Amino acid sequence: MLIDKKKDERGYKLIRSAYLHHQIKLDRVLNSKIKDYKPDIAEVDKFLQISIDATFYPADKRVTALINLGLIDSDGNVADNYQDPLRAAASKVMSLTSFDY
Repeated sequence: MLIDKKKDERGYKLIRSAYLHHQIKLDRVLNSKIKDYKPDIAEVDKFLQISIDATFYPADKRVTALINLGLIDSDGNVADNYQDPLRAAASKVMSLTSFDY
């Protein structure tokens, strides 16, 4: 769901502002290669929400982040505990993401 700046400049600015505000946290999620790094639930939620609302990150980075967070496996399947709201959100992100594994 790409944002058409001319159609909705105000909406674009709001989402872009939220994105910039959470840039450091999002980058930490995307670059979470540190073994013991456990992202905060609010951080994950914000990442997923922005992923759903706007495609600021390319599909492959979004998928990589979800794999790093343990929400999906390397085949793109949502992790076992589907009842968990974060996993359900991951499923929604995956349904919006076109990416060949």
